[in-house]
Amino acid sequence: MVASGLGIALVPSSLARIGVLGISFRKIADNIPSIRLALATGPNAPSAVLANFVAAARKGSGSGERHHHPLPMGCEAG
Repeated sequence: MVASGLGIALVPSSLARIGVLGISFRKIADNIPSIRLALATGPNAPSAVLANFVAAARKGSGSGERHHHPLPMGCEAG
């Protein structure tokens, strides 16, 4: 998605040495401000891999908060 111009990615700086056609790497300043993040998953029961990822993300964020926000009218999942 990054190479096609449809996204950005935060990656380890070691990937910059690989050199990927169509990708520019930029160093992020050392004093990175904290921001609020959200993790979106589908409404169905998650796989074991996804459940473990979500649990690790919650633990790493220091927040166990869980909020459910249904899709707006006219939007369909999948």
